[in-house]
Amino acid sequence: MRKVASGIANTQQTNQAKPTDLSRAMVELQQHANQTKVQVKTLQTVNDVMGTLIDERV
Repeated sequence: MRKVASGIANTQQTNQAKPTDLSRAMVELQQHANQTKVQVKTLQTVNDVMGTLIDERV
């Protein structure tokens, strides 16, 4: 994700890159952001389930 973000922010690439390259980089950045959100949500769910299991056993 940092590589994609750095590619977008790089001023030399912005001046020389084709619009499709920047579009692709923006799409990839959004995909990475979405994947991260899903992973966080999954970890929160696992944490809630594990907490519930521990509370019931104790």
